[in-house]
Amino acid sequence: MLGNVIRIAVLAAWLGLTGWYVLRQVLPDLGLVAESDPRVSLAARLNRVQHYALLWRPQPTSAAERVGTCSMGVYTDDVGVRLETQIDITRTRFLPGERMLRQAVGGTARAGIRLRLDELLDANMRLRGIDVAGNVFGVPFSAEGPVDHTGLRLTWKAAGTTGTRIIPEVRPDRVSGGDLTSNLPAGLKPGQQFSNRISTIDPTRLRLATKEAVFVVLERVQHRTAAGNADLLEVEMRMDGRRFALLRCDDRGAVHRQELLDAGMILDLTHVNDQFGKQIWPQSPDVGTAR
Repeated sequence: MLGNVIRIAVLAAWLGLTGWYVLRQVLPDLGLVAESDPRVSLAARLNRVQHYALLWRPQPTSAAERVGTCSMGVYTDDVGVRLETQIDITRTRFLPGERMLRQAVGGTARAGIRLRLDELLDANMRLRGIDVAGNVFGVPFSAEGPVDHTGLRLTWKAAGTTGTRIIPEVRPDRVSGGDLTSNLPAGLKPGQQFSNRISTIDPTRLRLATKEAVFVVLERVQHRTAAGNADLLEVEMRMDGRRFALLRCDDRGAVHRQELLDAGMILDLTHVNDQFGKQIWPQSPDVGTAR
Protein backbone atom coordinates (compact mmCIF):
# COMPACT_ATOMS: atom_id res chain seq x y z
CA MET A 1 0.00 0.00 0.00
CA LEU A 2 2.69 2.49 0.93
CA GLY A 3 4.38 2.00 -2.43
CA ASN A 4 1.22 3.05 -4.27
CA VAL A 5 0.69 5.96 -1.89
CA ILE A 6 4.20 7.25 -2.48
CA ARG A 7 3.77 6.77 -6.21
CA ILE A 8 0.64 8.93 -6.16
CA ALA A 9 2.36 11.60 -4.09
CA VAL A 10 5.42 11.77 -6.34
CA LEU A 11 3.48 11.82 -9.60
CA ALA A 12 1.02 14.40 -8.28
CA ALA A 13 3.84 16.65 -7.12
CA TRP A 14 5.79 16.14 -10.32
CA LEU A 15 2.81 17.10 -12.48
CA GLY A 16 2.59 20.36 -10.56
CA LEU A 17 0.77 21.93 -7.69
CA THR A 18 -2.62 21.03 -9.17
CA GLY A 19 -1.58 17.42 -9.05
CA TRP A 20 -3.59 14.93 -11.01
CA TYR A 21 -5.18 17.54 -13.31
CA VAL A 22 -2.59 20.08 -14.30
CA LEU A 23 -0.96 20.08 -17.71
CA ARG A 24 2.79 20.41 -17.44
CA GLN A 25 4.60 19.24 -20.52
CA VAL A 26 4.92 20.02 -24.23
CA LEU A 27 6.63 17.58 -26.56
CA PRO A 28 9.15 19.42 -28.76
CA ASP A 29 8.27 17.56 -31.97
CA LEU A 30 4.57 18.37 -32.30
CA GLY A 31 4.99 20.55 -35.37
CA LEU A 32 3.62 23.67 -33.68
CA VAL A 33 4.58 27.17 -34.81
CA ALA A 34 8.03 28.24 -33.72
CA GLU A 35 6.85 30.61 -30.98
CA SER A 36 5.17 27.72 -29.16
CA ASP A 37 8.42 25.74 -29.01
CA PRO A 38 9.02 25.02 -25.30
CA ARG A 39 12.60 26.25 -25.62
CA VAL A 40 11.28 29.69 -26.55
CA SER A 41 8.89 29.72 -23.60
CA LEU A 42 11.56 28.58 -21.16
CA ALA A 43 14.10 31.08 -22.47
CA ALA A 44 11.64 33.90 -21.78
CA ARG A 45 11.31 32.73 -18.17
CA LEU A 46 14.95 31.94 -17.50
CA ASN A 47 16.10 32.88 -13.99
CA ARG A 48 12.63 34.09 -13.06
CA VAL A 49 10.26 32.68 -10.46
CA GLN A 50 6.48 33.02 -10.82
CA HIS A 51 4.51 32.85 -7.57
CA TYR A 52 0.87 31.76 -7.44
CA ALA A 53 -1.86 31.57 -4.85
CA LEU A 54 -3.66 28.23 -4.88
CA LEU A 55 -7.44 28.53 -4.42
CA TRP A 56 -10.16 25.90 -4.21
CA ARG A 57 -13.87 26.30 -4.99
CA PRO A 58 -15.90 23.34 -3.60
CA GLN A 59 -18.90 24.14 -5.83
CA PRO A 60 -19.17 26.31 -8.96
CA THR A 61 -21.24 28.84 -7.02
CA SER A 62 -19.06 28.76 -3.89
CA ALA A 63 -16.54 31.41 -2.93
CA ALA A 64 -12.95 30.37 -3.58
CA GLU A 65 -10.85 29.72 -0.49
CA ARG A 66 -7.08 29.87 -0.31
CA VAL A 67 -5.50 26.47 0.37
CA GLY A 68 -1.85 27.13 -0.36
CA THR A 69 0.81 28.64 -2.60
CA CYS A 70 3.31 27.56 -5.19
CA SER A 71 6.21 28.96 -7.16
CA MET A 72 7.70 27.91 -10.47
CA GLY A 73 11.18 28.88 -11.64
CA VAL A 74 13.47 28.10 -14.56
CA TYR A 75 17.26 27.93 -14.17
CA THR A 76 20.23 26.73 -16.19
CA ASP A 77 22.70 24.11 -14.96
CA ASP A 78 25.80 22.39 -16.34
CA VAL A 79 23.76 20.07 -18.57
CA GLY A 80 20.60 21.90 -19.53
CA VAL A 81 17.68 23.41 -17.64
CA ARG A 82 16.16 22.88 -14.21
CA LEU A 83 12.45 23.50 -13.62
CA GLU A 84 11.81 24.08 -9.93
CA THR A 85 8.33 23.90 -8.43
CA GLN A 86 7.70 24.56 -4.75
CA ILE A 87 4.32 23.60 -3.31
CA ASP A 88 2.93 24.59 0.08
CA ILE A 89 -0.57 23.25 0.73
CA THR A 90 -1.80 24.28 4.17
CA ARG A 91 -5.38 23.04 3.80
CA THR A 92 -5.43 19.57 2.29
CA ARG A 93 -9.03 18.39 2.51
CA PHE A 94 -9.65 19.05 -1.22
CA LEU A 95 -7.08 16.42 -2.27
CA PRO A 96 -8.50 13.07 -3.49
CA GLY A 97 -7.48 10.31 -1.09
CA GLU A 98 -6.21 12.84 1.45
CA ARG A 99 -7.24 10.79 4.48
CA MET A 100 -5.81 7.56 3.06
CA LEU A 101 -2.50 9.23 2.28
CA ARG A 102 -2.30 10.90 5.71
CA GLN A 103 -3.05 7.67 7.55
CA ALA A 104 -0.62 5.67 5.40
CA VAL A 105 2.33 7.93 6.22
CA GLY A 106 1.28 8.44 9.85
CA GLY A 107 1.10 12.22 9.54
CA THR A 108 -1.25 14.95 10.75
CA ALA A 109 -3.52 17.19 8.70
CA ARG A 110 -2.24 20.32 10.47
CA ALA A 111 1.23 19.82 8.98
CA GLY A 112 0.02 20.13 5.38
CA ILE A 113 2.15 19.25 2.36
CA ARG A 114 5.36 21.07 1.47
CA LEU A 115 7.39 19.82 -1.46
CA ARG A 116 10.12 21.06 -3.76
CA LEU A 117 10.24 19.39 -7.15
CA ASP A 118 13.13 19.71 -9.60
CA GLU A 119 12.65 18.52 -13.19
CA LEU A 120 16.03 18.18 -14.90
CA LEU A 121 16.05 18.67 -18.67
CA ASP A 122 18.88 18.20 -21.14
CA ALA A 123 19.88 20.71 -23.83
CA ASN A 124 17.08 19.39 -26.08
CA MET A 125 14.42 19.93 -23.39
CA ARG A 126 14.08 16.20 -22.76
CA LEU A 127 13.48 15.05 -19.21
CA ARG A 128 16.59 13.38 -17.74
CA GLY A 129 15.72 13.15 -14.05
CA ILE A 130 13.62 14.36 -11.13
CA ASP A 131 14.34 15.24 -7.52
CA VAL A 132 11.61 15.76 -4.89
CA ALA A 133 12.08 16.68 -1.23
CA GLY A 134 9.87 17.98 1.55
CA ASN A 135 7.24 16.93 4.07
CA VAL A 136 3.93 15.15 3.55
CA PHE A 137 1.67 15.72 6.58
CA GLY A 138 4.78 16.37 8.66
CA VAL A 139 6.61 13.23 7.52
CA PRO A 140 9.91 13.81 5.66
CA PHE A 141 9.68 12.61 2.09
CA SER A 142 12.23 12.48 -0.71
CA ALA A 143 12.48 10.84 -4.10
CA GLU A 144 14.92 11.05 -6.97
CA GLY A 145 15.93 9.17 -10.04
CA PRO A 146 17.17 9.29 -13.62
CA VAL A 147 14.96 9.03 -16.70
CA ASP A 148 15.92 7.05 -19.79
CA HIS A 149 14.25 4.92 -22.48
CA THR A 150 13.13 2.39 -19.85
CA GLY A 151 11.33 4.99 -17.75
CA LEU A 152 11.92 6.72 -14.43
CA ARG A 153 13.91 4.74 -11.88
CA LEU A 154 12.62 6.29 -8.69
CA THR A 155 14.23 5.82 -5.28
CA TRP A 156 12.09 7.15 -2.43
CA LYS A 157 12.21 7.52 1.34
CA ALA A 158 9.20 8.18 3.57
CA ALA A 159 7.79 7.21 6.95
CA GLY A 160 10.87 5.13 7.77
CA THR A 161 10.52 3.14 4.56
CA THR A 162 12.64 3.17 1.43
CA GLY A 163 12.13 1.64 -1.95
CA THR A 164 12.84 1.74 -5.66
CA ARG A 165 10.29 1.62 -8.44
CA ILE A 166 10.46 1.77 -12.22
CA ILE A 167 7.75 3.99 -13.72
CA PRO A 168 7.86 3.16 -17.47
CA GLU A 169 5.32 5.86 -18.43
CA VAL A 170 7.86 8.61 -17.64
CA ARG A 171 10.35 8.65 -20.52
CA PRO A 172 12.27 11.38 -22.35
CA ASP A 173 10.36 10.71 -25.56
CA ARG A 174 6.99 10.84 -23.79
CA VAL A 175 7.48 13.81 -21.48
CA SER A 176 9.58 16.96 -21.84
CA GLY A 177 9.71 20.49 -20.47
CA GLY A 178 7.17 23.15 -21.27
CA ASP A 179 5.41 24.25 -18.12
CA LEU A 180 2.13 25.43 -19.57
CA THR A 181 0.79 26.10 -16.09
CA SER A 182 2.66 29.39 -16.08
CA ASN A 183 3.12 30.16 -19.77
CA LEU A 184 1.32 29.84 -23.10
CA PRO A 185 2.79 30.79 -26.49
CA ALA A 186 3.38 34.52 -26.87
CA GLY A 187 1.43 36.60 -29.38
CA LEU A 188 -1.82 34.64 -29.34
CA LYS A 189 -4.84 36.22 -31.07
CA PRO A 190 -8.60 35.68 -30.61
CA GLY A 191 -9.80 32.89 -32.89
CA GLN A 192 -6.51 31.00 -32.91
CA GLN A 193 -6.49 27.31 -32.05
CA PHE A 194 -3.73 24.77 -31.47
CA SER A 195 -3.51 21.28 -30.04
CA ASN A 196 -1.01 19.63 -27.76
CA ARG A 197 -0.41 16.40 -25.91
CA ILE A 198 -0.52 16.68 -22.14
CA SER A 199 0.28 14.35 -19.27
CA THR A 200 -2.29 13.62 -16.57
CA ILE A 201 -2.73 10.90 -13.97
CA ASP A 202 -5.17 8.08 -14.63
CA PRO A 203 -6.60 7.64 -11.09
CA THR A 204 -7.99 4.18 -11.80
CA ARG A 205 -4.65 2.72 -12.92
CA LEU A 206 -2.31 4.94 -10.85
CA ARG A 207 -0.22 5.78 -13.87
CA LEU A 208 0.45 8.57 -16.33
CA ALA A 209 -1.91 9.01 -19.24
CA THR A 210 -1.20 11.11 -22.34
CA LYS A 211 -4.12 12.88 -24.00
CA GLU A 212 -4.66 15.40 -26.77
CA ALA A 213 -5.74 18.85 -25.62
CA VAL A 214 -7.15 21.60 -27.82
CA PHE A 215 -6.52 25.25 -26.89
CA VAL A 216 -8.93 27.86 -28.26
CA VAL A 217 -8.21 31.58 -27.87
CA LEU A 218 -11.58 33.18 -27.13
CA GLU A 219 -11.46 36.93 -26.55
CA ARG A 220 -9.82 39.73 -24.63
CA VAL A 221 -11.21 40.40 -21.17
CA GLN A 222 -10.54 42.92 -18.44
CA HIS A 223 -9.15 41.12 -15.41
CA ARG A 224 -7.84 42.27 -12.07
CA THR A 225 -4.19 41.28 -11.61
CA ALA A 226 -1.65 41.92 -8.86
CA ALA A 227 -0.57 45.02 -10.81
CA GLY A 228 -4.12 46.30 -11.37
CA ASN A 229 -6.65 45.81 -14.15
CA ALA A 230 -5.22 44.39 -17.38
CA ASP A 231 -6.40 43.40 -20.83
CA LEU A 232 -5.88 39.62 -20.94
CA LEU A 233 -6.61 36.87 -23.42
CA GLU A 234 -9.04 34.16 -22.39
CA VAL A 235 -7.96 30.70 -23.54
CA GLU A 236 -10.12 27.61 -23.22
CA MET A 237 -8.56 24.17 -22.97
CA ARG A 238 -10.70 21.28 -24.18
CA MET A 239 -10.02 17.60 -23.65
CA ASP A 240 -12.13 14.62 -24.68
CA GLY A 241 -14.52 17.07 -26.30
CA ARG A 242 -15.33 19.09 -23.18
CA ARG A 243 -14.07 22.17 -21.40
CA PHE A 244 -11.27 21.28 -19.02
CA ALA A 245 -9.59 24.53 -18.03
CA LEU A 246 -9.89 28.27 -18.57
CA LEU A 247 -6.72 30.37 -18.65
CA ARG A 248 -6.12 34.12 -18.81
CA CYS A 249 -2.76 35.21 -20.18
CA ASP A 250 -1.08 38.42 -21.32
CA ASP A 251 0.41 39.03 -24.77
CA ARG A 252 3.72 37.53 -23.62
CA GLY A 253 1.97 34.29 -22.71
CA ALA A 254 2.30 34.59 -18.93
CA VAL A 255 -0.74 32.96 -17.30
CA HIS A 256 -2.22 35.22 -14.63
CA ARG A 257 -5.13 32.94 -13.80
CA GLN A 258 -5.91 29.31 -14.46
CA GLU A 259 -9.17 27.62 -13.51
CA LEU A 260 -9.33 23.83 -13.56
CA LEU A 261 -13.07 23.46 -13.95
CA ASP A 262 -13.71 19.89 -12.78
CA ALA A 263 -11.30 20.16 -9.87
CA GLY A 264 -12.62 23.52 -8.70
CA MET A 265 -9.04 24.77 -8.45
CA ILE A 266 -7.69 28.21 -9.33
CA LEU A 267 -4.14 29.54 -9.73
CA ASP A 268 -3.66 33.29 -9.34
CA LEU A 269 -0.34 34.98 -10.15
CA THR A 270 0.72 37.13 -7.19
CA HIS A 271 4.27 38.23 -8.09
CA VAL A 272 7.41 37.45 -10.07
CA ASN A 273 10.96 37.43 -8.65
CA ASP A 274 14.39 37.15 -10.23
CA GLN A 275 16.79 34.35 -9.26
CA PHE A 276 18.08 36.40 -6.33
CA GLY A 277 14.63 36.90 -4.80
CA LYS A 278 14.15 40.49 -5.94
CA GLN A 279 10.58 41.24 -6.99
CA ILE A 280 10.36 42.37 -10.61
CA TRP A 281 6.55 42.30 -11.00
CA PRO A 282 4.46 44.08 -10.00
CA GLN A 283 6.84 47.01 -9.89
CA SER A 284 6.36 50.38 -8.25
CA PRO A 285 4.62 52.98 -10.49
CA ASP A 286 7.79 55.02 -10.97
CA VAL A 287 9.68 52.00 -12.32
CA GLY A 288 7.02 50.66 -14.68
CA THR A 289 5.26 47.32 -15.01
CA ALA A 290 7.19 45.58 -17.79
CA ARG A 291 8.26 42.01 -17.09
